[in-house]
Order: sequence, then C-alpha cells, then structure tokens
Amino acid sequence: MSEVNSWAYKSLPSKTSIRVLLVAPGAPDDEIFCWLLPVDLDADHKRFPSSSPRPVDIISVVIGTTSAGQEVKFLLPFDVYWDDSKPSPPMHPFQRYTALSYVWGNPANPSYIILNGEKRFFVTQNLCKALKALRSASEGLCIWVDAICINQTDYEEKKIQIGLMKRVYQQAEKVIAYVPQTEEDQRNIQELVYKIWTASKKYEEKKVGKEGFNDQREDKNRQIGLIPVPVLEPIMVEIGPEQQDDHSDILKYAAQLQELHRRDPGKAQFLEDFGLPPLDSPLWGSWRRFFASPYFRRIWILQEFTLANNLHFCFGTGIASYEPIMVAFHFIKEYSGVVNAHYLGYSHNGDPEQLTQLAMAGARGAETMFLERVLADRGSQEELLIEKLRHGRSFGATDPRDKIYALLALAKDGELFADHITYAPDETPAKVFTRFAGLFVEGGYIFEVLLQAGIRSCDAGLPSWVPNWSSSHTITATLSSSENQFAERTSGVKILPDNKLLIRGTLTDEIRHLSNAFNQMSIEGSEQPPFGGRLTDFMKGLVNGFLLVLNVLVDSQQSFEEAMEVLFQVLIQKETSSDRMPTDADEIKCLRSGFGSCLGFLQGWATALADIEEGKTLVVKGNSPDDSKMFHQFLQRASQTTAQAKLCVTSQGCVGLVPDRTEVGDRVSVFHGSPNQFILRKFGQEEGKEDDEIASYRLVGSGYLRHLSEGTSLSHEPENYQNIRLI
Repeated sequence: MSEVNSWAYKSLPSKTSIRVLLVAPGAPDDEIFCWLLPVDLDADHKRFPSSSPRPVDIISVVIGTTSAGQEVKFLLPFDVYWDDSKPSPPMHPFQRYTALSYVWGNPANPSYIILNGEKRFFVTQNLCKALKALRSASEGLCIWVDAICINQTDYEEKKIQIGLMKRVYQQAEKVIAYVPQTEEDQRNIQELVYKIWTASKKYEEKKVGKEGFNDQREDKNRQIGLIPVPVLEPIMVEIGPEQQDDHSDILKYAAQLQELHRRDPGKAQFLEDFGLPPLDSPLWGSWRRFFASPYFRRIWILQEFTLANNLHFCFGTGIASYEPIMVAFHFIKEYSGVVNAHYLGYSHNGDPEQLTQLAMAGARGAETMFLERVLADRGSQEELLIEKLRHGRSFGATDPRDKIYALLALAKDGELFADHITYAPDETPAKVFTRFAGLFVEGGYIFEVLLQAGIRSCDAGLPSWVPNWSSSHTITATLSSSENQFAERTSGVKILPDNKLLIRGTLTDEIRHLSNAFNQMSIEGSEQPPFGGRLTDFMKGLVNGFLLVLNVLVDSQQSFEEAMEVLFQVLIQKETSSDRMPTDADEIKCLRSGFGSCLGFLQGWATALADIEEGKTLVVKGNSPDDSKMFHQFLQRASQTTAQAKLCVTSQGCVGLVPDRTEVGDRVSVFHGSPNQFILRKFGQEEGKEDDEIASYRLVGSGYLRHLSEGTSLSHEPENYQNIRLI
C-alpha cells in the first residue's frame, strides 16, 4: 500500500520538520479530503517563545475534487503570524495539531482519502473510520497520522522521523487514542467506571473512617467527564481546557489507596464488598471488549500512550480523558477480591470465542502502558533500552525491527542508538537483533542480554545468546542483587566473528528432575500470552511442583517445613525483584502467610482439579478475608515468577525454576561477574568440546535455584572458571 502512495511526498525542508494533515469538514458519508503541510517542530511558539512568533489562527478557502469529478470548497484553519513588513500575514512555520494514536489494522480491502484535494491515497479501513470519527461537520482539523505524514517508502526519512516521534506526541495540543466501541459499550464502560470509583471511595472510608469525602469526589467526577449514572449521555463528556493538563489528584488518590492497602493488607476488605456489579453483569462484558482491542497489544502504541500530551480515548462517537478508566483498572487489579483480578477471565454466554483471552492479553499491555505513563509523568524514566526491551516483549509489531525502534524514545539511553535505526530490506530482523545485542554487550550489559535470550532464539535463526525480541515470550527474570563491580561483568567476554559468544564461567550442577511447565494460554492470531494463564492451569502446576519436591524429600534428611521454605523462596524470588515488582519486609510477611494459605488450599485442589471448569474459576474468599487477601497476593507474585517455567531438582539437591524448554541433563552454569544462574545445553561433540577444546553450549535461559539443604543460592568458586562458547 505504501508504494502506491509514494507520489504524495516531497522532501522535508529540515531535520526537525514533520508533516501534518489538514482534514476538511464533512458529513459522515462524505469522502475525506486532506492536505499535507510541512511544519517545523523547532518553530513551536509554546516551546520556543523567544525564537518563534506567536501564532494566530485564520480560516482559508481551499478547493478539492471528488472522485466523481465535482469541485468542492472547504474552509480550513491555518496558523499565521503578524509581520508588518509583509502585505498579508505569512503562514506560521509550526501548525498546532492533534496527534492520532491508533492501530493500522488489516491492509486487505483498503479504503481511501482524497489527498491534496485531488488524488486517492489508500489507507486501511480502521484509519479511515478514525478520521471520520474525529472529523467535524463544520470545522477543519489539523492532525498528525504516522502512516500518512511519514513517507513509508523512504528509509532515511523514516529513520529521522522515528527520532522525532517523542517530540511529535509531546508537542501535540492533544493526543487521541482511537479505541472504537459500540454506543452501548461506551455507556456501559462509563457506568462501570463510576461504580468502581464509588466502591473505591467507600473502601477508603472504611479503611480510615474518613467522612465528608463525597462532595469532593463528585466535583472531581465532573472535572474528568465521569458523569454520575442518573445523567448519563450517549456520548462521553470531554473535559474543559482548564483541567487538561492537571489530573494529579486522580493519581494521588490511587497512590493513597495503595499506601493504605499496603500498611494493613491483612485486614483489607475488597471492592466487591462495596457494590461492584456481579460477575455476569453486561457492564463487565463491555469492559472485556474494551481491553480485547488490539490497541493494547501494539508496540508503537506503548510509546504513543506513554508520551502523549493531553491524552484522550476516542470510542467512535465519544471522547473522554484516559485517567478515569486506567485508574479504575488499577483499583480492580489491586483491591479486588478475585484471582481473575480484572474481571476479564470470565466467559459469559454469548461471548465470542477467545474474547476473554484477548481481553486478558490486552490487560497485560494496558498495565504496562499505564505504568510507563505514570513513570513519564513523574519524570522518573531511568530505565535503559535493554530494560525497556524486557518490558516490551509482550507487545506486537508488523515489522519485528520495530520491537526495538519503538522503545528508543522511552529509554534513558535511546538517543545513543539512533544511528542504528534502519529499514533497508537487507537489514533483516536477525541482523538488527544481533547488532543491538552486540552493542549492549560492548556497553557492559552482557547479563541483561543473556537474561532475555535462550534456546527459543534458535527458532528464528539467531544465536542462542541473542534475544529474539520479536517473540512474545515473557521475561520475568532480572539481575539478582550483587556486590560485583561493573568491570567484572565484561571480563573475558568476547563476540567472535561468527557471532558466537566467548564468556568465562563454570558448570556447577545438572538438572535431574523436572515438573510439567506452568501452562500459559495461547491465543491464535495474537502476539502474546495473557498474564498468569488460567487459574486451573496455574494450580495444576503448583500441585505438580509440590509433589516433585516432596518425592525428593523421601531420599533426603530435610523436614517438610524446610523444603517448603526453600520452595517459597524460589516462588517469590526476592533477590531478583525489580522496582516494578518490589519486595520489602512487610510484603515478604504477607507473601509467606499467603503461601501457607496456598498449601492448605492445594490439599483440596489435588483431588478436585478435574471437576473445575477451566477459565471460569474464581476464588473470592479463603478461610477468612485476612487469609484471602494474602493468598491472592502470593498467587499474583508466583504467577509472575513461574510464567513459562518448570520447577526442577538438581543432582546436588537444589530446587529452582528453569525455562520451560529445559531438559533433564541440561547443565547449570554461573558466569564470571554474574549473580544469576543460567541453564546450558551441550552442543556438538562429547561434553560440547570442539577441536580447540573450548566447550560449546546453547543457552537455554536463566534459572533461579537454591540449595535444599540450607536455602542458600547456588555458590561457585572463581578458580573453576573456564572459557565457554555460546552458539
């Protein structure tokens, strides 16, 4: 489609220039008339008031021709500026614009717009619907749309424009996230959000005994367009200009609730105790359909949502600020009493097949997007590109190379990699991934690379030490805490000419027993598995793993309590906690209590699993509200650490979690300077030795193991290090 449209573009005048699209007003069934206009981001008066003139908007007449050959006239808005030396005000070099965040959609059966007033420019049906939804019947619109405003056939221009994407979304007057819904679903979502907020208010009042909060919340509801149910309108109400740039009270309220909950988790009640709709309510069906949108599963959307200035959702016929929905999503995740915390795992009669699976996949993406935006709003985006790549694995991209490029604007060091962006046809995804992995290794981030790599990379024709960033395989492992100096991490590491990696390490153990893998639901046509999988599958994995450890106990001298303590440490992995999965002393206490509740709960599950309907199982209460909340906290944590993993026992009596592709006989290794363990599989000749006597292995992935005898992590002696070749 992009080759057909290449006629529309002229070279941009500067390295800071972009194009914007002027959309003419029209009725719903009218053809869409648009004009491309170059603008300079460095001429934005709001950002550069001393060097750029103040813009003044005027209306100008433009002429276009319909597909039938009929001439039509439109009134379009332009920004100009006053210059006494000119007979008429010149056009301003920067035009104030709205940016569109949307899903390109299926290119089959394309639609079209009339570009520059005279010729068809082909676009997908989803983009055409988005432009019609935003087009006014009486006023023109200045908007930035990536697929139209960037020449997709000019690789050098794409490279430059990607470098400007952060500014494009930050300098926009408004960013519209297009997530089309039916009018009924729009009304249901608005009503449900109101109910969730009302329940959260009562939850807070119950926690702290706070009174007189109602009037304040009603005022805030009016400000954010969250209209009380008795006066619901078919179209969501847009916030006024005076509230566009400040929703800090909403996020502060969410943080306040979270702090109350963390201080006293054992006595917490749940939102279900304060009037949430029942599970089979049609309101939750609309909630599922909203998060099932592909919008929440695309890698470019992650960047756009994070960086967007004045972000709003467009549902097709209504527009609303994003905060109420996303904070309500957070409330349900954190303060609900059900294991399927987002009410997305329930399949109602009449729901399309795989709706719940897509909704849960979308929920994972939405959670990452919301967190990234909060970090950006706080100015605390300190993660490097290699770390962003781990969090972005679950998002999809049409071009696999975009799994890296789309994250550059979000990374602290993203600008350092700008020169390595390329869309040249001979630069295959495998070449790009290998080059970026090499850059990370050269920069000293060898173990961050290895934690994201593994034998799955070989499926894509990559060396096992190079991450396959096009894969949606979940990466939960992070670097364990360590006192090793940074210089130690790169000692003895060398990338060989044939893209093999030479590294110093030692083989410390061998895998002797394995449980079944903790299952994840697969989604046909989707880019990612949903977080956590089905409760039934997860519980089966726990039962299987517990039985494995108990059977090993028969041949050991350890007590049941000692073995369960080691298993608890393996399942929560305190040492590998990142800032996104914190583990402090209070949380450890709660998780330990939840683990005890889980052991008791599993006694019933071990004999009743076959009778439970998969995908619909909810655990609302345990033996008591206290046990229930701690139980759910443990399940949430353990479902993260066990994603696509197996429990194992080694020949030296270690218990751990290893990648799901691990096999009996694989070796446990520790590399020089690494606090983590890695699983290797010998390759080629006996014991992996090649002609030069350097052992060659494929990296299966990272593991987490602890000695059953004392609960300590795996130890190693530096004098035992040898050269290991990873292929």
